[in-house]
Amino acid sequence: MAPRGLKSAPLDMKNVELFLDDLSNWYIRRNRRRFWKSENDADKFVAYQTLYEVLLDLIKILSPVLPFVSERMYLNITKDDFNENDSSIHLSTFPESDQSKIDSALIEKVDSLKRVIESGRAVRKKANVKVRQPLNSLKVYTANEEVKSFIRKQSEIVIDELNIKEVVFSNNIDEFGTLSLKPNFKNLKMKFGDQMQEAMKSISTIDAKTVLESLLHGNSFPENNFELNKEDVLIELKAENGSESFLAKDLIVCLDTTISEQLRLEGVLRDLIRQIQLMRKEADFNIDDRIIISGSFKNELKDVISENKDYFMNEVLCTDIVENMENSDYNASFMHNNEKIEIYIKKVERG
Repeated sequence: MAPRGLKSAPLDMKNVELFLDDLSNWYIRRNRRRFWKSENDADKFVAYQTLYEVLLDLIKILSPVLPFVSERMYLNITKDDFNENDSSIHLSTFPESDQSKIDSALIEKVDSLKRVIESGRAVRKKANVKVRQPLNSLKVYTANEEVKSFIRKQSEIVIDELNIKEVVFSNNIDEFGTLSLKPNFKNLKMKFGDQMQEAMKSISTIDAKTVLESLLHGNSFPENNFELNKEDVLIELKAENGSESFLAKDLIVCLDTTISEQLRLEGVLRDLIRQIQLMRKEADFNIDDRIIISGSFKNELKDVISENKDYFMNEVLCTDIVENMENSDYNASFMHNNEKIEIYIKKVERG
């Protein structure tokens, strides 16, 4: 999922920040396994080449406003590129906009996919369930069939981002919880003045489901006696027990927040992976360095590692788990079930 084009928009720092967020938090993060993998295949080359070309164009665009920073970055990344000017970025060719490469329909679909993920994160936060804790499912409602089809095809991204088992779709708004309309007091007071109380009473006569369905299908607010519109009301959605719902711009999501024992143990494994990833960072290991691990793993920690060994080792780039380790490169501890767990890691020297 590559970031949208920056060159088509006027250059200001807000646009740059939005672009960099797309680049780092979506393209780079979503493709991290392509960057990390040990095989130097075509897929890995394409991932790096795409990133290189995007960064190259970006710093060229920024060069008029950040002349010295862009100069240093340019000379660093182009030293082996014989197609670039090895003297200065300011002597290189400035990028030209190519409108034919902008796919507005795809951008809209990707934006909807991101809203599903961001809404899912908001629901997790609302339910106070951390992202490392696996959950069963996320239910999605959208009136746009093309967007629904796209999200369905990209459901593995949603599953990975939200740490769930599956994405399901529903055309029945009632399955997402109980709807109600509340007055937007600020708007009503400015709009109706002395008639505000009557306008508020009229809100109770409007069916909330009809309003939401109309808005999600891109239609106008249903006709009413006071000419109320969507800015005059607040749509509230209350999910059933064991779930949490969230209403976004053009869709609804509902997260199953029930945690079984199996899901709890998967969450324990995710916590352990996070601890080791943090240790790698604190030890200043390179992102693709392989490691050996030793730790005081017992009881459920030992069992959950054993049952998910391949996944665990792949996630932390581990080549072996040993009982004892001499001369570790880094060690740390964390608490699990009120017990202190010691972990040791050692970098595998490259051959």
